[in-house]
Amino acid sequence: MDLRPSSFHARLEAACRKKNSHLCVGIDPRREYLPADLASKENDAEAIASSYLSFSKAVIDAVSSHVPIIKPQSAFFEALGACGVKVLEDLCIYAHEQGLMVLGDVKRGDIGTTAEAYAEAAFRAPNGRPLFDAVTVNPYMGIDGVQPFIDKAKQVGGGVFVLCKTSNPSSVDLQDLTLNSGGPLYQHVAQLISSWGEQSQGAVGAVVGATHPKELALLRKEIVDGWIL
Repeated sequence: MDLRPSSFHARLEAACRKKNSHLCVGIDPRREYLPADLASKENDAEAIASSYLSFSKAVIDAVSSHVPIIKPQSAFFEALGACGVKVLEDLCIYAHEQGLMVLGDVKRGDIGTTAEAYAEAAFRAPNGRPLFDAVTVNPYMGIDGVQPFIDKAKQVGGGVFVLCKTSNPSSVDLQDLTLNSGGPLYQHVAQLISSWGEQSQGAVGAVVGATHPKELALLRKEIVDGWIL
């Protein structure tokens, strides 16, 4: 059964209005930080993965009535191998059952058939609904690395959030470089994101670190109608 209603932009807007919230809750499980009653006492990957699922479900139960969307970080699950990936799939399905949208924080960035395969994986639909409603991608390779995700997202009513101005300190090494036009590179990326969003009926948004309030204000002027994470 296909459970997709309309576009990602429309679904996220409706979810935000319904819960009167624009909050996105990250789920980044690390064994050493789990509550004692949820942390695995065993060292094998399956036991740790099971504890991650218990933790993730507890977070989902706590926030599902208050926020529209969660953002699991794929890397922490992938690090556990096949059992970790299965847990990531299970928590996405559980989140959907609890009325939440899911933003997969995968930050993929490749081209050609490799990017197409990453997009297929991101929006795979084992139960009729894509595991992720949207994903994060890296635009360093240009539109060649983003278009496969846009194409797939449009097919399934999904979204794509493109890294623009990230919160890490060394982002200035590349993202703040001044172009011949006089503006920083991240501003040019924002202009591209805005254009991609217009061409995809709002399927493309931007990732902007909240640690950069001045830059955030500038980028909102560039991305007038798109979502900013």
